[in-house]
Amino acid sequence: MVRWSSLRLPIAITTLIIPTLFALGMAAGYSLYQYRASGLQAQVHVQENRIFHLETQALEKQTEIDKFYSDVSVFKTEVVELTAELGYVEQFLTEQESMTEKAELESLELSDLVGELQLEVEQLKLENKRYSESHDELKPLRASLGPVESDRFLLIELRKDLPGTRRGALLHWENLKRLAIDVDPALGPKADRVLRLLPTYFDWYEQEYESLVARLEEYFNTGAVDFDTVSSDFEKSALLAVIDDLDLVVSFAE
Repeated sequence: MVRWSSLRLPIAITTLIIPTLFALGMAAGYSLYQYRASGLQAQVHVQENRIFHLETQALEKQTEIDKFYSDVSVFKTEVVELTAELGYVEQFLTEQESMTEKAELESLELSDLVGELQLEVEQLKLENKRYSESHDELKPLRASLGPVESDRFLLIELRKDLPGTRRGALLHWENLKRLAIDVDPALGPKADRVLRLLPTYFDWYEQEYESLVARLEEYFNTGAVDFDTVSSDFEKSALLAVIDDLDLVVSFAE
């Protein structure tokens, strides 16, 4: 039989070794766990940083998208407003084109009439010179031709364009008034109306505007259009006065 005393030492050694090995195993396992846990925590941290970065990028992109939609909304509103304004401008320009064509037609008619009257004045002067040399009975006609010279000067001035400066336009209309009074004193008040409106016209004419629409609107709102109206009325009245003088001369000639 194995004696118990002989087994006590191996048992004691085994009792000491097993806990030690167990402790060493536990320590090694814990170290391995700590190492793997540390690696996993690092990966988790990396992933968290990546997620945060992606969320930040997504938020920035969403902000950009929101701004883009906001800009699109603003652009749509501007397009609607510009479309409406364009329609107004097209309508206004159509009306102005019609008025311009009418004014140009009237201007051409007046220009033709002035040319015809000037030609008639020159013909009458030639006739007066020819007949005055041989016919004493034409003395009343010669007397009636006195106003014709004033008519001629007035017609010449009427054919001139309005100067583009305030001072030049003022001198032009003061000269027209003086010549018109020589033809018919009743033309003086009509010329005064033009002179009174001339500053209003040039206040509009010399002003700079943001757009053609604004310029055309102010043309009517400021009263500049009245200057053109009274100018045209004066020119028609002056031509009628010249025609009356010529009719008088013709009646003497007959």
